[in-house]
Amino acid sequence: MRLLTRRAFVGLATVGTVAASRAFGEQNGDRRPRVTYAEGKEGAYVSIDVPFIEGARADIWCYEDRLGRPTDHRSEGQTLVLTHRLNEATVVSRFEPVDDGVAVRVEVSGPDAASVKAVRSLNPCWQLRRSPAFANRGDYVEDFVARCFVFLESGFTLLKDTKRVPGTCPPSEEQANLPKPWIQEYYPIWRKHPGQTPGQRGRSPDRPVYPLVGCVSRDGKHLTAFAWPECQSLGQVWHDCLHPRPAIGESYDAKANRTVSRGRLYFMANDPAALLAAFGRDFPDWRRPLAAGE
Repeated sequence: MRLLTRRAFVGLATVGTVAASRAFGEQNGDRRPRVTYAEGKEGAYVSIDVPFIEGARADIWCYEDRLGRPTDHRSEGQTLVLTHRLNEATVVSRFEPVDDGVAVRVEVSGPDAASVKAVRSLNPCWQLRRSPAFANRGDYVEDFVARCFVFLESGFTLLKDTKRVPGTCPPSEEQANLPKPWIQEYYPIWRKHPGQTPGQRGRSPDRPVYPLVGCVSRDGKHLTAFAWPECQSLGQVWHDCLHPRPAIGESYDAKANRTVSRGRLYFMANDPAALLAAFGRDFPDWRRPLAAGE
């Protein structure tokens, strides 16, 4: 889907849920979020309500890319399952509530290698704009952007403390091109940095060392983060949203002729060390790849 400017987006209606939507896990009384399927005129959403953090919720557009809206959605217990198709490939995304967030599993299958390998990446747009606990309520850069974070070599780093480069997207007065740009792309240290090119958003020279991007709550007590080991870049975009941009095709299994990729959404106390510990628990085999060019 074409990137919407901030001015264009704020005029859109709030997402309405379809009649078939329903929450999962409401009866259990545990710390698992409630996951709901919803649709609006701009796309399909996985909406997540977090009962153990007041005002915490998130919406994940699935997906802002060629896959678009799912062809099917269903529940398996508390787990929400979406099905997308791209030509002959079938993409099944599972969103499973867990104690401190949502576990995401994506599997791509098809009749031959070419059909499966054609699904090279995903672009889940993870939005916090409907969350009283996390959404922007003032100047977009000074409020929302200032609370977003990545992990650099120096550790947990708020985006206000990173080098942010003005973009070159027309028109020239667009907020992306301001000295304090509204949006920015961050390339992990193991990815090749594409440099600054005409007609693009700003691309920070600062290089994350974990495949994690997140936001601190307005009261400073909690954080939320999205991890995806195959992330190509970590984006902070227009409408209180963040993008892990996983290159899922890197997990293609030639013997099985399928791709299986996993992501993880966290909601927890504002403790960066605990977040990294949770990431290590959920992705025990992850090791930081060599820096690009090594």
